Amino acid sequence: MKRKKVKYNILKNDLFDIQMKKKHIEKITLVAQKVNIYWLFFKLYIIYMKSYKKYILYIVDTIYDWYYN
Repeated sequence: MKRKKVKYNILKNDLFDIQMKKKHIEKITLVAQKVNIYWLFFKLYIIYMKSYKKYILYIVDTIYDWYYN
């Protein structure tokens, strides 16, 4: 009986570790996506300040709508 409990506890701990790793990976990917989007906005803003105002505004608006809606 003791061996089964030990095996069960090991499996339970492994499942908990896997679930925690999945949560951390999801958080990391969400943050990475936001950082990439913000970096893209920054690049587009620099281009917008230089020239091509109409086209860049259209691209930024479509990306913003896609990301937040």
